[in-house]
Amino acid sequence: MKKSVYSNCFFLPLTSAVLCSMMQISDGWFLCAFCFIPLFSALQKSDNPAKSVVVFFIVYHMVLNAFLLTMYSELGIDKLAAIVLCAVCVILITIYQSAVMLFAVIPSLRIENRGLRLLGFAILYIFGQYLLELVPVLKFPWARIELSLAYCPVFLKPASLLGSGFAALLILLFNIFLYQIILNVMKSNIKKTAISSFCLSVIYFSVLSFSMISSHNQTASDYVSVTAIQGEVEGFDKLSIDSADAVSFYSDYIDKCKEIHPDLILLPETAIPTAISENIESKLCENLSKKTSLVYGTILKKDDERYNCLKLAREDKYYLKQTLVPFGEYIPFSKHGNSLSSGDNKSIIEVADVKLACAICIESIHSSVVFPQIASGGQLILISTNDSWFKDSYARELHFRHSILRAVEYERCVIRSANCGITAIIDYNGNIIEADYSKTASAVTARVPLIASKTMYSKVGNVMMLLPAIIVAVYYLRSLFRKVLLCTVRQA
Repeated sequence: MKKSVYSNCFFLPLTSAVLCSMMQISDGWFLCAFCFIPLFSALQKSDNPAKSVVVFFIVYHMVLNAFLLTMYSELGIDKLAAIVLCAVCVILITIYQSAVMLFAVIPSLRIENRGLRLLGFAILYIFGQYLLELVPVLKFPWARIELSLAYCPVFLKPASLLGSGFAALLILLFNIFLYQIILNVMKSNIKKTAISSFCLSVIYFSVLSFSMISSHNQTASDYVSVTAIQGEVEGFDKLSIDSADAVSFYSDYIDKCKEIHPDLILLPETAIPTAISENIESKLCENLSKKTSLVYGTILKKDDERYNCLKLAREDKYYLKQTLVPFGEYIPFSKHGNSLSSGDNKSIIEVADVKLACAICIESIHSSVVFPQIASGGQLILISTNDSWFKDSYARELHFRHSILRAVEYERCVIRSANCGITAIIDYNGNIIEADYSKTASAVTARVPLIASKTMYSKVGNVMMLLPAIIVAVYYLRSLFRKVLLCTVRQA
């Protein structure tokens, strides 16, 4: 009996947590087909499924947040103190993310029918992922099970219908029916095995059919040649680099691009780390062809505020970063003098009749940042980032995979320029056209199509989240009403 309780409350959810995290930070995309089966077994067998879910979420998020431990050397303080501080950050972020996810899935754990419990869990799980993108100040939708499909875009394609959360739901449903097949085979229940097998086959072949049809259903209005340049300045060294050195470095690379005549060049986040001036920009553009447009990361001063921005060279057009990194770019609930300000412009940068949707660094993990820009006619997605802080950890890879999600959701080519990599050009189906996974200076170039048509997701947004939102709201309002009514009766 004790062994069974230990297995249901600890071992099985632990196994699922490890599988779910490993499939996002490795090439093991196939793990998504069965990674939730141990957890589902615990949810069906356990009399207290909440304990199993708590173990799963804590281990799952802790593994995916562990990359923060590698950043201790960048803090500039005593080594032991830096490691302790990073460990505390990992624990606090893990607790926060686990609490949000638990808040979302708790209603499903109250369902007595254990088969429906799994279905409810799947629906509310994706709502939990969505909530992590909405919570003010601490919104950090870093861990997403659909990231496992980044290098297998044929199975990720349904994200263009209802967002990447829909792809996550399909993963969960696939696991549910595969688990039911295993369960019914063990019970020799041929009828239920056949039903579950049919449902699983419908999911599998529907996804394949949709992917095959939609992948060849786009017509390009035009083509442009794009180049993404990659920097190589590590961590805090980037903060101390002289603007003249940065201008010289990127100007040399821009000069090398003359031979390939790109229409557009993209530089990394804060490629020019100081506030921009006409003098600095003119030097940066010395070797830039008049027929080539340049978008570069820099700091913009405006109305006594400082912004992290992407600026179009030689024109007064820019995108201001909206989602800032807490304690990195600003101090929450404080007007600290060195803090950056959050931009509120959701307009796109337009150059030579090409409309550019933009995202800077952490914004690439927020689909909501790109959504209004695509709705305004964005034809390409530019992602400019500085991933040098991640060093050699798996976080570089995980952050990059979010860019693939954005490409598939909106069926737009993504141009990604990263300091210390990964710099890449991704097509509208999520396939990588060109990429540099190294941390050294380089450039990637490709000719990409401009797509004008919009996906279903870019039209309806996260409408799929309406149902789980209602379920969660009704559950907690009902619980609150019961408590109020109980207190009233007791007082009477």
